[in-house]
Amino acid sequence: MDTGTFFKLCVYITFCLLIFTLSVNFVSASGFFPVTVEAGPEIGDSANETFLNLVGGDFTTTDMWIVVLTGTGAIGILVAWLTRSTAILGVYLFSVIFWASYLNMISVTNLLNYVPLGFLAIGTTGMIFIYVGAVIGMLSGSG
Repeated sequence: MDTGTFFKLCVYITFCLLIFTLSVNFVSASGFFPVTVEAGPEIGDSANETFLNLVGGDFTTTDMWIVVLTGTGAIGILVAWLTRSTAILGVYLFSVIFWASYLNMISVTNLLNYVPLGFLAIGTTGMIFIYVGAVIGMLSGSG
């Protein structure tokens, strides 16, 4: 794969993150290895009472992500219509795929605390720079 520009390298890393996440999800869904680690906090926990009080008792984190993604998609469509450019829609789709893949990868690598938190912070900082570079490449047309 040609990684002559920083944008192409960022897209290549995104594809690698996506393939890693899909591979882990496949292995997890196939049930080859039993998982005994909790996946995350339940929305009804006492730690989330403030969140539930603010948005209502039947609003879950899945509903929150649907609202956020729909809202940002609508804003992206509006900006694309105002600027007469579809580049912002590409940024939106890239952002959703990039950060969903990266957060899923972090949740997998953080199981049983094999990777220290400091290394995860270093990796996240690097990914922020890669993401910003890819977005700049998309908006400037250098990709």
